[in-house]
Amino acid sequence: AEIEKKVDRMVKHVAIEIDATPEQQSKISKLFVALAKDLKPMRGQMRDSGRQVHDLLLANKIDREALEKIRAARLADAERLSKAIVNAVADAAEILSPDQRKVLEERIKYFRSMRRGWRHGWHRG
Repeated sequence: AEIEKKVDRMVKHVAIEIDATPEQQSKISKLFVALAKDLKPMRGQMRDSGRQVHDLLLANKIDREALEKIRAARLADAERLSKAIVNAVADAAEILSPDQRKVLEERIKYFRSMRRGWRHGWHRG
């Protein structure tokens, strides 16, 4: 339920900017809720892997084979994550019109420029 609330909130904010219809909002929310739910377990797996690597590196004898298995598993997860995100973003883009995608691109550029300016001290007087 928490995932759905967060995704719906994000989608509503973006929808206002691009004048998305309620139907578009619903479809996009469903896409990203499914993505978030599918990928949520990966967060715990990554944390557990970090602990395992830590323990393996502090052992008396370094088990390179075990380290490699963990590395390969996390790399496979990263590949799955990357594909899932790209597919969800492409699906969402297909729901939007070309004009909506252009407006979204302009908003993204604007927010990226704000972050860059903040990091470089433009906020100082």
